[in-house]
Formats: sequence, C-alpha cells, structure tokens
Amino acid sequence: MEPQNPLRERLNRFGRRGWTLKPYQMWGSDKPCPPRLVVNPYVGCAFQHQYCYIESPARAQDGFREHLLARIKEAHAQGLDGLVVMVSSSTDPFQPIERHYADSRFALEALLENGFLVLVMTRNPQMLLEEGYAHVTGHPRLQIDVSIPSLRENELGSIWYSPVAAPLNETYAAIAELARQGKYVRVKIEPVVPSLGEVQGQTPQELDEIVRKSKEAGVQAILSKTMRLNTSVPPWMYRRLITFFTENGTAERTTLALSEPLRKALLAPVLDACARYQIPFCPCVDSDTISGVSCRVQTSLTKGKPLYG
Repeated sequence: MEPQNPLRERLNRFGRRGWTLKPYQMWGSDKPCPPRLVVNPYVGCAFQHQYCYIESPARAQDGFREHLLARIKEAHAQGLDGLVVMVSSSTDPFQPIERHYADSRFALEALLENGFLVLVMTRNPQMLLEEGYAHVTGHPRLQIDVSIPSLRENELGSIWYSPVAAPLNETYAAIAELARQGKYVRVKIEPVVPSLGEVQGQTPQELDEIVRKSKEAGVQAILSKTMRLNTSVPPWMYRRLITFFTENGTAERTTLALSEPLRKALLAPVLDACARYQIPFCPCVDSDTISGVSCRVQTSLTKGKPLYG
C-alpha cells in the first residue's frame, strides 16, 4: 500500500541512520512546520540565554565533517535534496567556538556545493560579513534568520542576558549590510514569554521596537512564537512558571503550551507592530491562535527546484 505521506516515510528512514544531517524535529503533527533537514555543527550553545532549552558550554563533535559528507550523499540518494537544510536548530552556528573549528563554515560550504537550499539561524549575523565567509554569504541559495528575542540581551540580571551576544546596534547594522547585499533576512522574536514575578517577558513597547528596527534594517519578515515550558529551563524559572502553565495550558509532547487566548494575547503586540510597519508576520507553531504568512523560505531561491521547506 502506498504510504499516505511518502516524504515523511523517507524522512523517518533517513533519520534513523545518522546524526549530522537529520530531519528537523517538528513541534507536533498538528503544527505547520514544513518538512526540512537540520545540521547542528556543535553541541550546546555559548549564548546561555536563561530561557533557552540548550545546554552550555558548546563543544565540537568528533567526526562531524566526515559523517556530514556521507549523510549528504545519502540524502541525495534518498531524493531529499529538495528539502531546505537549517543550520542550526539547537545550537548557534556562529558562536565563539566557530572561530577555532569553523565546522559551521564547512557545513555551509558542503551543503551549498551539493545543491541544497540553506537557512542559517543565528544570533550572530556579523560573522557572515567576515572575509572568510563572503563566498558563503553571497551564495544565492542561502537565506538568513536572525534571532532577536529581546532588547535586553546585554542587561545583566535579565532572563534574556547573554554573556556573548553582541550589542543590538551591531546586530542591526549587520542585518542592514546583509540586506544591502541582496540577502533575504528574517528576524525571529522568540520565545515571547509571559511576565510573572521575577520572570519578566517582553513588554509590548519592546516588541514594537524590535519590529520597527528590523523593518528599518531591511528585514523581509518577522517570525514569532510563544514560550513552551519544560524542565530544561533553569530550575528557578521552572518553579516560577509551572503552576501558571499547568493551570492555563496544555501538553505538547514534552512541553507545556499556554491556552489559545493567552498565546494570542502574547503575540498580539508583534502582530500589531508588523501591521503598523508593513512587514509580513509568521506565528510559527502558534498559527492556531493567530493568522499570518507561512514560515517557508523565500521561494525565489529555488529557481524551479522542488521546495519542501
């Protein structure tokens, strides 16, 4: 019998045989996440945002390059080369460790040379403007998502604080230069966090300013979703939020998501700002609560090639 979703069947088979290039882990079968592949060049993340699920410190992976090349060949053989590859989903490709190992640059080069469409997800777009990355940045099949969750990443004591995040004026300057070079850049404002006691999420004014500055820098779209709570956040944060999420949310796999009305209220300032500054908005996995555009990559990058992500 022909499977109902042949692509998903192929992805499942492919995912069981490797660790460098693998299927993106969707938030749930009822979510609008497009099928795609993902490469995480490193394990862990040095940005150390307190709300984040990813452990620190970052470290390289033995045999990463050799295994990645083998997986690229296998992906071609399985007919998965029409998928977008995200670099990265659970680590930042351009954190400080990249200056020593350059495994992210290697991955980008290998994927682009083999015909894949690549979506870079980073808090550090500045590295894409460095001389050693110019050939990657200029590639027509490369698209960029920049994470800007808050205006308070350099504010010690904030849940958004990161010891390695560049000042936002430098990040926006890098985005503006990438846009000037013709790159398609989106900004991700996520997660949007509720404010409860010492857990202070984004204010509506803060979210508005992120969208405004993004528009001024030449960003093409805004993506945003609300916080999902699990035990990977710091214990103090989990203790502060668990009762609220339990009483006002539902389980999504291993996480808790807030109710539809609460998620809609949290995202409303982002949606309103996008309408005000005339920039497309994607609500990601919260599309059940609020309307917006698809998070699929810019289709003009495909040049007639099948596009699944």
